[in-house]
Amino acid sequence: PDQLKTPFLLWTAAAVRDLVAERFGVLLPERTMRKYLRNWNFTPQKPLRKAWQQSSAAVAKWLSETYPDIARRAKARGATIYWVDETGVTNQANSQRGYAPIGRTPVLRQHGTKRKVNMISGVTNKGEIRFMCYTSTMTQLKFILFLSKLVKSNDGPVVVITDNLRVHHGKRVAAWVESQRGAIELEFIPGYSPELNADEYLNRDLKKNVNAKRTPGTVQEIKENIISFMRSLQKQPARVMKYFSGRHIQYAN
Repeated sequence: PDQLKTPFLLWTAAAVRDLVAERFGVLLPERTMRKYLRNWNFTPQKPLRKAWQQSSAAVAKWLSETYPDIARRAKARGATIYWVDETGVTNQANSQRGYAPIGRTPVLRQHGTKRKVNMISGVTNKGEIRFMCYTSTMTQLKFILFLSKLVKSNDGPVVVITDNLRVHHGKRVAAWVESQRGAIELEFIPGYSPELNADEYLNRDLKKNVNAKRTPGTVQEIKENIISFMRSLQKQPARVMKYFSGRHIQYAN
């Protein structure tokens, strides 16, 4: 719509209707416009949100050069690639829907005070998961602790692909990685490109389902829900591998 200077963010049925009216002098009902769009193989879709700061050139280079090179080197060394990210879960996280009679919306009671537990996790395209919960902010020492657990839980070298959080680029982290003598490498996806990190898809799954069975009231209960959900995921590698079927992360298969 911006290209044609129309006052719409996206191409809705109303937007196309107005464009048709402007160009051809024919005013169609929205219902009719939706039928035309459907016949033209257009469907209403939720837009992918991207930051203005994202560099399309950096993303293109990552997809065509940087990641393929990382994958080749990892394969040659017998290394496991983990996509790593942090997220936070609150006692109010719940995207579940429940059936109820028409006009009688179900009520989900929850604690009035918002409480939160953070988690850092790593996922592989083979369906493997590692995770660690924490309650305060992420620090270099916490990040190093998680990385050390990744190294210990794998027989061979580890390659960690993560975002550009300042902590990830810290001097202590760099020094620790250097001290591991090739047991672990750190790689960074292009800035403002969360869709390129498979662990983002795990985070969405977590937030949608973590409190499905019990609404937590305390920090300890949130943590218990996270651990229960993540351990169940660890037993479902096929479900985890589906995270890599998304259009923007298929490159990592």
